[in-house]
Amino acid sequence: MNTFFKKLRAVKELNLSILKEVLEWQPLNQHDSLKRRCICNLSRELPSKSPRPATGAHGLEWREGKLWVAVPPSRMIYRIDPESWMVEQRFPSVGNRPHGIGWEGDTLWCTDTNLNAFFKHDPHSGEILEKIQLADDDPLPHGMTIRDGVLWYCDDVGIVCRLKL
Repeated sequence: MNTFFKKLRAVKELNLSILKEVLEWQPLNQHDSLKRRCICNLSRELPSKSPRPATGAHGLEWREGKLWVAVPPSRMIYRIDPESWMVEQRFPSVGNRPHGIGWEGDTLWCTDTNLNAFFKHDPHSGEILEKIQLADDDPLPHGMTIRDGVLWYCDDVGIVCRLKL
C-alpha cells in the first residue's frame, strides 16, 4: 500500500477527517511550471443528504515543525504532525467559523468570522487569554496572519486590514 493510502486509512480510522485534501506543489523539472500533487486526502464524512462538502480548513500556520490548522466544520484548532498526518493536539475554537490563525510569541490568535473577533489562545490548553472585538461595520475577517507585532487580516471581497498588537 503506498504512503498516500496509508495516511488516508490512518485518518479514517481515527475519524479525524479535517481537511478536504492536502496539496503539495512541486516542479516536474527545472524548466517546468509547478504541478499540483495530492499528498494526503482527509475528506470529511458528511451525512448522505448533504449534496456536497460545505467547507474545509481555513487557516494554516507552522510552528516548531508542526502544522496548526483552524477548521470551521469541526469548530476546532488542530496541531498536526506533518510526517505522520496524525493530530497531536486540538482544542475548540470560540465560535463556529474560525477563519485564520497566527502566532504572537508563544500564543496563538484565531479569528472567527461570525463573531467578527480575534481570540488569543494558550496553545497548550486552548484557554482564551485576550479578545479583540471588531465593530459591526468593520470588514469581516476571512483569513489572518501575524508578522512583526502586526495582525493582518482580509475579508472576502478584497480588503486587507492590519492591527498593531
